[in-house]
Amino acid sequence: MKVKDQMFKVLILGDPAVGKSCLLLQYCDQTFQPTHVATVGIDFKMKVLQIQDSTVKMQLWDTAGQERYQTLASTLYKGAMGIVLVYSVDNRKAFDGIARWVKQIKENTNESIQIILVANKSDLPNKQVSTADGRRLAEQYQLDFFEVSAMTGENVKNAFETLANKIYAHMKQNPPPVAQEQETGKKLTVAQATTTTPSKQKGCACG
Repeated sequence: MKVKDQMFKVLILGDPAVGKSCLLLQYCDQTFQPTHVATVGIDFKMKVLQIQDSTVKMQLWDTAGQERYQTLASTLYKGAMGIVLVYSVDNRKAFDGIARWVKQIKENTNESIQIILVANKSDLPNKQVSTADGRRLAEQYQLDFFEVSAMTGENVKNAFETLANKIYAHMKQNPPPVAQEQETGKKLTVAQATTTTPSKQKGCACG
């Protein structure tokens, strides 16, 4: 059965400075921003994919990781179909914070949400989080795991498109009622999106 051409709302979550914005830029525009542009509030980009016989629009929401914005970010869970949960391999604190993000996700979504765990900055030589640590955490939460580099682009496309295919497969097996589909479509319109202008900061954290 064909999945009706539609929009997939995907949130990119994680602590500040793990490279969420850089991942988004690399995947959508194949560019890398070497200076840290801290996301203030929410931003998003669109990506159109062809999955089997369906055209899918991924609406990718880049959320600020700072604690003061997390209550704002939590309102965005409604209508979300997928989550890219990010930490960086040079930041043990961000890795340890994944448990907090998983808790927030469980409190705001249901079991139909598709989630992947992404370890960013795999190009860095000095890692605080090993690949084995990342895999163990992913196994603990039963998530697909990807080590990626927003700087080089390594494995970025694979991670995002694996998530898109997971969402597609789930929807193919569990098609939503027409009324719910219409309501979800309303929630995902670009006109209703809340966006703010990022503020530039020095450094290369790109969070």
